[in-house]
This record gives sequence, C-alpha cells and structure tokens, in this order.
Amino acid sequence: MSRKNSRDLFLLIKSLNKSEKGYITKMSFQHQEKNSNFLRLFTAIDNQEVYNEAELLKKEKYIKQLPRLKIYLYERILASLDSYYSKKNINISLQKMLSRVYVLLPKGLYDQAIKQLYKARELALRHEKFTILLEIYDLQRMLLVEKQQISSARKVQEEEEHTIQQIHNLSFYKSRYEEISKLYVEIIYTRSEEEENALKKIISHPNFSGIREAKSLQAKIIFYKTLCKYYAALDDEKRYLQHARAAIALAEKNPHYITENILQYIKLLNNFLASASENALHAEFEASLKKLQQIPALYDSAQKNIVRSIIHLRVTIREYFHARNMLDYNRALEWANVLEKQLTEHHALISSTHEVIFFYQVAYIHFIHANFRKAIFWANKVINSPLSADKLFFHSFARILTLACYFELGDIAALRSMLSSTERLLAKHNKMYSLESILIRFFKNYLSQKDKINTVELLPVLEKDLQKNFNPMEDKILEYFDVFAWHKSKATGQTLLHVIRQGNHLPPSA
Repeated sequence: MSRKNSRDLFLLIKSLNKSEKGYITKMSFQHQEKNSNFLRLFTAIDNQEVYNEAELLKKEKYIKQLPRLKIYLYERILASLDSYYSKKNINISLQKMLSRVYVLLPKGLYDQAIKQLYKARELALRHEKFTILLEIYDLQRMLLVEKQQISSARKVQEEEEHTIQQIHNLSFYKSRYEEISKLYVEIIYTRSEEEENALKKIISHPNFSGIREAKSLQAKIIFYKTLCKYYAALDDEKRYLQHARAAIALAEKNPHYITENILQYIKLLNNFLASASENALHAEFEASLKKLQQIPALYDSAQKNIVRSIIHLRVTIREYFHARNMLDYNRALEWANVLEKQLTEHHALISSTHEVIFFYQVAYIHFIHANFRKAIFWANKVINSPLSADKLFFHSFARILTLACYFELGDIAALRSMLSSTERLLAKHNKMYSLESILIRFFKNYLSQKDKINTVELLPVLEKDLQKNFNPMEDKILEYFDVFAWHKSKATGQTLLHVIRQGNHLPPSA
C-alpha cells in the first residue's frame, strides 16, 4: 500500500464516529483468529494522532505483510460502512433494489423485477435522484415492451422526458450558482459598475423571475443560494436576509434533504446567521447559532468528526463577525484567538480560499487593537499563499494592511519594499480601486517627504484625497480596511479602536 493509500486508511479511520467504530469492530472482526490482527491494526492506527508506520511496526510485533494487511483493512472498513448505511443511505438502498432487478431479469422473473422497479422509482422520486430515475425508466420501458404493455411504456417515456427537463433545469441553476460564486469570491463587494453588470448578467434570465421556475427542491434551494450571493455582493442586507431565510425554511420543511445534504444545510444556516447578524436580529442569530451547534445531536450524518469540526469552525467565524457587527471589538479579538487555534487544528478541513479569508480577519482585528507585529504575521500567511483569482482580493488587502503596519512601526525599508511589490500586483491584476490608489499615493508621499516634513502635515493631504477621490461604491469595502477611521485616529491622536467604536468617522455617502 503506497504512502498516499496509507494516509487514506488513516484518514478513513479517524473520520469514523463512535457508532461506526462500534459497528465495525462488532460485525467485521469477530470469530476468526485472523480477524484479531485486523482489529489490533485498526485500534493501533485509531490511537495515533499522526500516522506513523515505523511506530506501528515497532510496537505491533504481530504485524506481518503490513502493506497487504492495510489493503484488506481498508476494504473491510468500506464494506462495513456500506452495510451500516444501507438502510440510511438512499443511494445505497436504490442500488440494492436495482441489483435485485438485474438478478431477476436473466431468470425471466419480469413481474418481480417490475415490483422492485416501482419501489425504486417511488424512492428516487421522493429524493430527487434524477440520474438513477433515468436508469429505472429505461429498465421499466424494456420490461413493459417485453410484456407487450406498449401504452404503459409510452407513459414511462413521458415521465422520463419530464425527468430530463428537471435535470436540465437543475443543471441551469447549478451553473449560475457556480458562476456567481466564482465572481463573488473575486470581488467580495461590487466596487464598480462593471462588476455590478457582471453580477446582473448571471441572474438576468427568466428562470430568476421567481421560485416557480425552479422545478425541483434542489433547484429551488440553489435558486435562493444564488440570490444570496448576488445580494451579498451588492450589500443589500434586507434582500440577502429574505432569500437566506427562505432557503432555510424550504430545507427544514424537507427533513430528508437535510439528512442527505448535511454540509449544504450547514452552509444555509451560515448564510442566514451572517444576514441575521448584519440586520441586527440578535434573537434570531442566537437561535440559529444554537440550531447549528445542535446538528450533530439531531442527524446521524453529522456525527462524523469532520462534520463536528466544520460546525465548530463555522460557529467561531459567525461569533467573530457578530461581535464585530455589534462593535464589540474586545470580544471579536477573543474569538479571533480561538480562530487562530482552529486554523492550525483543522487545517485539513479548510479550503485554501477560506483559509486566506480567515487569515486576513485575524490580521485585521490585531491591527485594530494595535498589535502590529501579529497583524503582519497573519497578513504574511495570506501574502505567502499561492496566488489565484479566488484569493486575489485578500492578497491585495493583506498587502495594504501590511503597508499600514509598517507605517505604524516606522519600518521604512520594509514599507518601501512592500509598497513597490503591492503597486505592481494591483496594477497587473487591475485592482487599483480608489481606496488602494489613495493609500498608495499617501505612502509614496510619506516616503518621498519623510525627511522634510512631519507626518502630521501629510494627513490633510490624505483627507483631501479621500474627500475628492474615494468612490462611494466602495463604502462597504471599509469593512476590510477602514481608511477613514485610520486617518481620523492619526489626525486626532486617538486609537483606531476608539475611533471605530465611535462610528462618526464615515465618509459623507455612508
């Protein structure tokens, strides 16, 4: 078994919850003497925090032919999980029904095969398993033609065509959601008419005129998720809330959807929590946060360690942002400290895109609290991560934040070096918006005149530049670097934390 496959075995074992482990050890490792070695290896790997094959060979003297033993153990665990979930997992249940059909057909037992297909059809319809439905309809038509029931076969054909239409409809919404998700992570908030138009183009289709155009439960939920992204990017908090609430309500009216799509349900709750917090609906926020925390106790599919860890991470993120929305920056810092630990502990569970988002949030809250060295440390984690379109926004802001930190620390050499590379990056990727341009000009002016005039004398120049050139479309982006608050803190000698809490520093358009 290769090193990668050994890691696969380790990750599979570590992903098991208590119930799954109990079933596997009880049902798969009994009676035969050779099974004791499987159980010992299973237990030994489960007890490791990090996979270490040398330690296994050293401690477990019984082990012979370890590569083969690991392969058999991996396959046995998967077989046990198939059995464990056969009654809970709709896909497995459907495949078992279809397997029976394929056994009955060669025997000529057509009536029995049709009964199995009817059961499979009802189950697949209830759970919107469209691709499996097509296989079922194909088998039904073949059997009905064989039995000379042509009129019934035509009815099946109509149902098949309806299912194909549902597949096309669902595919449409999936493609639009993927498009808007890609654009959203690149811009976060619209900062130009061009970006607004690009978003509008994605949803400018008759299918987005209303929920009725979505033909299935899955399509309806994706419809709401797409509009959530759209209104989040436009900073339309009310409409974002409206669609986030509708998505949650629809999912909770269909418990089977949650059971089969637990990670999607977590995302829906996350969307609603974000919008409830932004709309200052504190009671709804707390109720939904509790609902998120209770998921593992309510759904078997959420009892895996990986799902628990994802929920734990989501709770931390939402608590952090809620504290910021309430202007409780001390509590936000406490949650950022929790997040720092989780980013290390749950590194494997976090996408590289979300990772840089979280890195930046930790950096920015430290900047607000004047912990400039810590802010630079976390901003550098963003800057040093591989650059891609979905990370460009945070790469840019991490550099802007680092420039401000070097300015605060009086590190002229580092400021000059970072300023040059930042300007190149922003120009190359067409990300020189008004906020970035104003700050780049300020730092350039500072470096060129620092030996001639006092820094305080440059602040009126920054203020004038802000008043004249800051684009009102970028107001929401101040969430990521509040240049108006930072300017006021420098001009008045107050801390940035104090100025942000006061909230009277915003641009005239805000």
